[in-house]
Amino acid sequence: MALLTEGPGLLGAPVSGAVSIDGSKKNLFKEERISADRCTLQTPIPYQRGFDYVTLSEKLRVLERAEEALRASSQGLRLLRQRFAYSDSDQAVTVIDSEGRCTSERRLMGRVRVYYALEGKDGDRSSWMEFVRPAGFELFDGNGLESAVAERMAREKSVEHAVKMEGGVMPVVFAPGEGGTFWHECCGHQLEAPAIASGNSDFVGKIGERVASEKVTLIDDGTISGAYGSSLYDDEGSARRSNVLIENGVLKNYLCDRYFGSLIGEASNGCGRRENYTFAPTARMSNTYLAAGTDDPEEMIREIPYGLYVKALGGGSGGSVFSILCSEGYVIRNGKIAESVQPCMLTGRGEKLMHKVDRVGNDLKIEQGSFCGAASGLVPVTASCPTMRISEMMVR
Repeated sequence: MALLTEGPGLLGAPVSGAVSIDGSKKNLFKEERISADRCTLQTPIPYQRGFDYVTLSEKLRVLERAEEALRASSQGLRLLRQRFAYSDSDQAVTVIDSEGRCTSERRLMGRVRVYYALEGKDGDRSSWMEFVRPAGFELFDGNGLESAVAERMAREKSVEHAVKMEGGVMPVVFAPGEGGTFWHECCGHQLEAPAIASGNSDFVGKIGERVASEKVTLIDDGTISGAYGSSLYDDEGSARRSNVLIENGVLKNYLCDRYFGSLIGEASNGCGRRENYTFAPTARMSNTYLAAGTDDPEEMIREIPYGLYVKALGGGSGGSVFSILCSEGYVIRNGKIAESVQPCMLTGRGEKLMHKVDRVGNDLKIEQGSFCGAASGLVPVTASCPTMRISEMMVR
């Protein structure tokens, strides 16, 4: 199917009824059963400049800006090597099913990835970061790219002076934003219909039961305007929606596609996703976040004699027992954030730790997003939260 060319009706047009993160403007996208010849191509992304209208020199200039930002912000570090990659995509996605339903939409995304190696006091270390958004080329207007690179290098500088964390069970406070990865790994995958259907989840048959602290309201929402995991429809043609998974500690819903949902007696709730046509769609997370609470973020730190403050998380592995890398963390000592610590692992059994969430802040922050890999390939997701405290967690 050919891509639509840009016209005045698409340039900068926001999505009607887009939902905000606090749920104040509910998205009312609706499915329509229509014949294939009536499919229309829509976009959930309020973009201004399609990538087809961008010259190669403009794209190369973006990479030059990334290199300039890396060199400027890495002063004081020994930069050994660096590599930069630019990519963009403009997908026309059409789903026509055997029931006569046809849905189409256009999905745009731009990305710059920065690979680097640094010389450290304990040996060389290599890593990467990316600046990515669902947007047109206007993504690279302003200094957002430069700010992201500078923030990452500030993190690397903190590691240069980091101390080894004294491991053990202790209170852990997660900073707003990236702490949502905790929820993605500790229970998100277990709430997907394939895990429920196979019995490979701690939450089988627990709809209506308390599975977490009453502080916990967990939502997966594929309709958040501009968020990396959003779209008008899932990859089975079902309208995306906001799904409350856990409400005040009580399990309310699973994430369902059409096939695995049918195996557990549930209808699809717009979660059937896949990387591309080479994969069969299956139930996947999109924009998963812990709803804001009412606790004071500063007070939850003041109450801790010794613990860990998690500023940024790296990769992780999910399941009943999960682990996540704390890539930037700080000791909490006598109620204050103190020296930075070397990368450490956070581990535990999700169903137990969810009951130990004793504080949730009022400062919800949406992270920029990344990819999640599973049976249906790589799909874009976000995982977000406000400041959150777990009273007891294993740190290694």
